[in-house]
Amino acid sequence: MSAPILALPPELLSQVFSYLNPFDLECVAKTLNRSFYGVAARLLKPHATWLRNARRMCSVFGRQSGGVGLLPSYPGHINTFKWDWSHRRADIPKNCYEWLGLHPAHGPYIRSSPPDLRGWMKLDGSFQWLAALDDETAGQMAPHTGMEGQRSVAPDWQIDLVVKAAEELGLTLPQGFEKFVRSFRLHHRIPSFNAWYFRLSKLVKCPPEFDDDAGGYLQRFHCDQQHCAFNYLYMNPAGNHCVLHSSVDVYEALGIEESGIGHDDAVVDHDVGSNIGGSAEGDSGGDTKETPDYLKFENEQFHIVGLSFEEFLYTTYFEELLNFKPQAFGGLKHFVARVYRSAAEVAHMRESSG
Repeated sequence: MSAPILALPPELLSQVFSYLNPFDLECVAKTLNRSFYGVAARLLKPHATWLRNARRMCSVFGRQSGGVGLLPSYPGHINTFKWDWSHRRADIPKNCYEWLGLHPAHGPYIRSSPPDLRGWMKLDGSFQWLAALDDETAGQMAPHTGMEGQRSVAPDWQIDLVVKAAEELGLTLPQGFEKFVRSFRLHHRIPSFNAWYFRLSKLVKCPPEFDDDAGGYLQRFHCDQQHCAFNYLYMNPAGNHCVLHSSVDVYEALGIEESGIGHDDAVVDHDVGSNIGGSAEGDSGGDTKETPDYLKFENEQFHIVGLSFEEFLYTTYFEELLNFKPQAFGGLKHFVARVYRSAAEVAHMRESSG
C-alpha cells in the first residue's frame, strides 16, 4: 500500500512542504518522486541563492561553534552560532513569560541560533520590520548613539566611495546595506544594552588562508563602545557575504588609519600589511613591508553571527529589545514565539545535532 502523502494533490503537498526549512526542502527535491520534486523545486527556487550562500559561508566560517546550550534551527545542516557576543540571554526568564505571551507550562524557552527566518519573515531590504524605539528605550540610547534623525551611519560622499570601490573590486553589497547606512533613522532604531554603535570603515583585503583563497574583503560596521569587540561584513567576488564577530581590531592590527575616511583617503586596503591612502605610522611610504605573523588576523578569531546582513540586523534588533523590556508589541512577540522554542518541543533537534 502506498503512503497516503503520495496521493495528495500538488496544492496540498505545497502546503505541507511550506513548513520545511530550505535545507530539508532541498532534500525532498532530491527524491525520485516526480510529484515531490516538482512541488519542492518550485518552493525552493526563491531560496536557492540564500541556500548556496549560507552553505558556503558556514563551511568557511562556521567551524568554531560557540552555541552551547542553544537550539539548532537547521539540525544536521548548520551549527549554532556564537550567542553571547553582546551578553544576550540564551533563554527567556520565567518572570517574562506573561509579558511576551508565552505559556508558563511549556518552558523553558531556549533561543535557536541561527533562527530559521526564511518561511515567515520578509527580508527584502525594505526594513519594514524595523519599528521605531519606544520613548524610554530611545532615551536610554541617546547618550551613546544620539536620537533618531540626527545622523546617518556615514556621510553620503563616504558611502559613494565605498559603493564605487565595491563595484571596482567585483563585490556585491548585501541587499539593504546601502539603504541602512544612508538612513538617518534605521540604525538609531537598533538598541544595544552595551552601547554598541554603527560606523562604516574601510574595506580590507583578507589574507588567502582566511577564506580559502576566495579573495574576500572585510568591512567593520558595528563596534562595542569600549572598542574591544567588533562586527564585520565579509564579502567576496563570488557574491557571498555574511556577518562575522571578533575581538580582533583588524585596522589596528594592520596599522590602517581609522580616524575617519577623508575625501582624499582611499576606502580600500588592497594588501594585508599595506595602507593604501596613507602609510601606517613609522612607514616612510616606500616598499610595502611584509606584515609580521603576529599581526595577521586568522579565521579562528572570527565567528559567524549572521547568514546575511539583514538577518543579522533583524535578530540583533529583537534580541536587544528583550534586554530593555519595552511594552511588548506584535513584532517582538512574534519573534519570540518563532525563535525561542520550548525545550521539550524540540528536544529531538538537539539530540540529532549531536
